[in-house]
Amino acid sequence: MSISFAFSERSSPSVLLLYFWRRGGGKERRIRTNAHRPQKMRRISNTMTTTTSSSSCEDEKEEKEEKSSESSFRKKKRRANKTKGPHAATREEKKAGKFAREYVAGLSHGSADGKSAKRDDDIAFALDTHNRRILYVARRTSDIQSSTFNLICGLRELAFEAKESGREKRNYGDAKCRERMFVVRKGGGREDDTRCLEEEAEKKTKVLTLSEFDRAVVKVGHSKVCVIQEEEMEEVENENDDEGREGVGYECVDVTEFSKRALMRGKLESDRMIEDEFGRAEEAQNSSYPSDADAFFVRFSNRSQEESKGEEEEEKEERFERASHRNVVAALRDDATGKIISLAKNTNGGNKILHAEMNLLLNHEKTRTKKTLLVTLQCCRMCAALSQRYANELSEVVYLRADTGPLAKMTALQICEEGKLRERKHAE
Repeated sequence: MSISFAFSERSSPSVLLLYFWRRGGGKERRIRTNAHRPQKMRRISNTMTTTTSSSSCEDEKEEKEEKSSESSFRKKKRRANKTKGPHAATREEKKAGKFAREYVAGLSHGSADGKSAKRDDDIAFALDTHNRRILYVARRTSDIQSSTFNLICGLRELAFEAKESGREKRNYGDAKCRERMFVVRKGGGREDDTRCLEEEAEKKTKVLTLSEFDRAVVKVGHSKVCVIQEEEMEEVENENDDEGREGVGYECVDVTEFSKRALMRGKLESDRMIEDEFGRAEEAQNSSYPSDADAFFVRFSNRSQEESKGEEEEEKEERFERASHRNVVAALRDDATGKIISLAKNTNGGNKILHAEMNLLLNHEKTRTKKTLLVTLQCCRMCAALSQRYANELSEVVYLRADTGPLAKMTALQICEEGKLRERKHAE
């Protein structure tokens, strides 16, 4: 059944509008028929539109005011960070740095060798997470083992020994390295290859930065670091009050010795694990000990994927209490003879810093010939930066499995310039 309409010149505009609406004329047709509406209908429509738009504007305005009032504190904090920088030291932390520097200077003056501490010594410190009167302090012991390295490694070893001795129920190494640490020094680092560049940068900008290795150690083992510039320390020293020393009354704990003990423990534990699995390399007819690079990679290529997944799940479960080591092995191969001269295992179950590369490179015997670093897992940022520090002894780094974690991206072995030490994957 079909219905047809006949329109004449006298047809009402409302009839036209009803027809086009029922026919689904859409927006275009409604706009065309709007011209035939009476003037009164158009005024009512315009009034309703104006009222609706004004109410919506008021609602939006009220919502914006609520959001601005709620986030006023965050805005003030952002403005303060723009002025001071994201990791700028507070007045209390600068005074703690002054106290730490005086404490380390006193240790050096009272040492047996009679060496005095200079004001440009490399010093790192951190406030305790629960008691801010306790100040953990570390100093540089070698070109590689800076105050930054010794503080992080020492703090974690301090927590590990507290757990082993029964003073604590679990290893609080991660908790101790959760907040910021601070570095106070003048004249930059003591690296032979960057000392001249840092001295030139100091003359022009007077802004001191950490070395690539120190930044990588912070990335792997700590959270944030703040470098307190010398001019900031001078501002604190020029103040008349003694609140930083006598008013606060810090209790300093030197963790430098704990860092030394951690490296020694890591080496002994690694050597014991290597001997239990492979035996001694000196023993005659020892077929289990890998003699060259091919034997090394064949030995560890037989590991199943289920074992690797099990390690990852175990590491996630023990995030708060580290009790097991990741099964990562590193080796040094003499390029002249092609023989493996040293092996080391990962011992980071108690101290996160003690990776296999760390146990290997910091304890190996130097030889005149070039060596190749072999690893079962791709180097993280810390171990890659450490390998670059031994670039004059190493020819290349070869890894068996790629590390897909965030700490193995954009490392010093991946983004280095041509001609420097680089890494490559073993061709299976």
